[in-house]
Amino acid sequence: MFTADYHPKVEKDLKKIAKTDLELIEKIIVAKLFSRPQLYGKNLRGSLKDYRGLRILKYRVIFKIVRKKVYILAIGHRQEIYQEALKRVF
Repeated sequence: MFTADYHPKVEKDLKKIAKTDLELIEKIIVAKLFSRPQLYGKNLRGSLKDYRGLRILKYRVIFKIVRKKVYILAIGHRQEIYQEALKRVF
């Protein structure tokens, strides 16, 4: 079983997401990322090469696996989340 650690700005990300979408995102994060995160998402490239991106509806969850912990960097709409994630890495 994996545990989660969230970037402090993820709470702000969640406020931008519709409640119905947010409920689904939370369920999928618990079901996939807390059990076997290495099986889900795709490896990102460039400056985010140490992270993975999980697609849920029109949103992306940007995360990194460190030992038995999933570090969630950002959650948001696919058009803007990669730029936001880059700001949080540097």
